[in-house]
Amino acid sequence: MAFYFRRETVSGRAEKYDIDGNLVETLPNCRARYSLGCAVYNGDVWAAGGFDGTGTYWTTTEVYTKSTNSWKAYQMNDNPSYPQHHVFNNQLMVFGSRNPNVLEY
Repeated sequence: MAFYFRRETVSGRAEKYDIDGNLVETLPNCRARYSLGCAVYNGDVWAAGGFDGTGTYWTTTEVYTKSTNSWKAYQMNDNPSYPQHHVFNNQLMVFGSRNPNVLEY
């Protein structure tokens, strides 16, 4: 999974690569952001928090589900920058900024 950004441009483009670095497929766009955390959990891709480059820190986690080929947004209680993901008790925990946020899918 790769998210594209440059200092002057932020993109919501997401792509999937194989282990050799070859492009496998381009996924639907998600919300443009950088400084986000990303994880794969139960086969879904989770993108949490981050910054849009214009002053907005996102308070959402977006989940890409392959079976629907779409992203769904979940609201968080905080706006973490560079958050980390950990699985604990079969829940994906997103840690960052001031508050831990637990999202169940």
